[in-house]
Amino acid sequence: MDSNIIDLAALSPDDILIAVMGVTGAGKSTFISQVTGQEVGIGHGLISHTAAVGIYSHRISADQCVYLVDAPGFDDTACKDTEILKEVAFFFSQIYKNNVQLAGIIYLHRITDNQVSGTALKNLSTFKQLCGKDAFGHVVLCTSMWDNLDTGLPDIGEQREKELITRSEFWGAMHSGGSQVVRWLNTKESAQAVIDKIFKFHEHNGKAKLQIQQELVDKNLSLDETGAGQEVQREILAAKAELQEQIKQIRVDHKEMMRQSNETMAKQMAPQREAFETELSETIEAQEKLKISLECLMEQKTAEYEKLLATAMSEQQQLTEALKQNEVEYARARRQQLEDEESFQEAQDHFNSEVEALKGQIQDQGKELEEKKRLEKELQVAQELQVELEKQQLEEEHAAHLEQQEIEKRLEKKRKRKERMRDGLAVDVHKATGTILFSNITIMAESKAQGVYVALMGLTGAGKSTFINHCTKQEVEVGGTESVRVYSFDYRPGITINLVDTPGFDDTNRKDSDVLRDISAWLSKSYTEKVRLNGILYLHRISDPRMQGSGKMSINLLMRLCGKDALKSVVLTTTMWENVEADVGERREKELEDTEEFWGFMKRYGPQTRRH
Repeated sequence: MDSNIIDLAALSPDDILIAVMGVTGAGKSTFISQVTGQEVGIGHGLISHTAAVGIYSHRISADQCVYLVDAPGFDDTACKDTEILKEVAFFFSQIYKNNVQLAGIIYLHRITDNQVSGTALKNLSTFKQLCGKDAFGHVVLCTSMWDNLDTGLPDIGEQREKELITRSEFWGAMHSGGSQVVRWLNTKESAQAVIDKIFKFHEHNGKAKLQIQQELVDKNLSLDETGAGQEVQREILAAKAELQEQIKQIRVDHKEMMRQSNETMAKQMAPQREAFETELSETIEAQEKLKISLECLMEQKTAEYEKLLATAMSEQQQLTEALKQNEVEYARARRQQLEDEESFQEAQDHFNSEVEALKGQIQDQGKELEEKKRLEKELQVAQELQVELEKQQLEEEHAAHLEQQEIEKRLEKKRKRKERMRDGLAVDVHKATGTILFSNITIMAESKAQGVYVALMGLTGAGKSTFINHCTKQEVEVGGTESVRVYSFDYRPGITINLVDTPGFDDTNRKDSDVLRDISAWLSKSYTEKVRLNGILYLHRISDPRMQGSGKMSINLLMRLCGKDALKSVVLTTTMWENVEADVGERREKELEDTEEFWGFMKRYGPQTRRH
């Protein structure tokens, strides 16, 4: 039976549990693997691995064992937040009813995140409601991935840690309420030190009693009436309102396009409206799923767990039956041997002689086979040498011809370059501060007078302002862009490039619908003023170990904003390569390009990828 499939009903009051929680990709599975030494499902790709509660045993002494609980993170790419809350609520309610000791909870947060995103803040708010103020003392707030920080900024980790502790909306309230703050340095010793802090507090204060346990079990509230349920429901209602507003706006825009007889634009709006309506339907369904009593939740989840246990038990029973059958066959053969010892011995002697004769034949055949392989190898080497000589001969014969072709190609390129200088001009910018490529963006003749306009988009903290600083040599404030701004720099005589800095998606203080509305308003205004947008640079942090739901949502918004025809003018740009090992970054980059729900679908329509 797998070590993480444990019958919750079998846990007793003598058992001690420690839960490990946090946003998707914070390192929960890696932490548990370091402590227990077990193979825990670790998601090395951009798609999250943990989708259900996993339980792993860890012996801390000869007579004491503790269970580490790997809980799924909210904003998981495989599960809706509603389903995750149901999973976590069921688990904590079950152990509470069985009087199992919950020593405490470890909450992990990546110190590599340059800003606390809206997703992380939502996760933290739900977690606070899950625990309740009375249980804050049983919580250890743990920062992870210190070994992945940029070594060129030695104090950046301490600055981010201080901001987490001092701001009440982050960790401030929990820290004031008794939560300890520690660092996990990606070593077994460091992870064990975090476990020790939980145990020390548990020994002096007893087991933790979470707010959601008391709400569901003691007060008999339904899941949507709990503090955590109301927090998730607030997010659902906000998302629902945003989607309804976006659908309403699309209908207004569609009506206006039909009034202007612009059937092409009206037709392009249909897929956007359908996508929003589908998402709205799923959001309403998620809201209804929260309206569930503890009794119904227990029945639903118990059936799922029993199915998992039955599958594991079935595999174990099949193995046991096979072993029993082997034992019966062995006993029968042994009994027959004892009944006729003399015949058995004669047969054994005959068998041995046959084996010896067969060994001799095999040895002879082996020698013949070795000789045959040696001759085949010599023949292969000779053939390869002949092929190489023929190849060299062909290369020498065609060298002059190839040189002539190269000269003709250069002349043809020069001719085409002159033609483009008449009709338009391709831009390819390289800066000493890093490679900044606009190779997929074309400056037409009419753009020379008004300048080239390139929009920068992406999640909050992706590096848009830093990118602008590199290009313009200006001191643009990094982080927190709240409105669309334009920064210009002279590319070369007669050509000005205007970088359009847009607010980032998944911002702590702004809704994505507001960000999208600001961008759409600027695009509409520029279109009215006949300002042509030559291209879009979409920035993504290569340092992110996972593609969160907010990242996927921003990609969908980009595709809806551009439409398929305009995607060829988009450059998908990865940033913060200095914060990752080269092979890790290349693996993530390949996964972005190959996965349909990330960049794979867009790549069909012509956008290029670049690194900054």
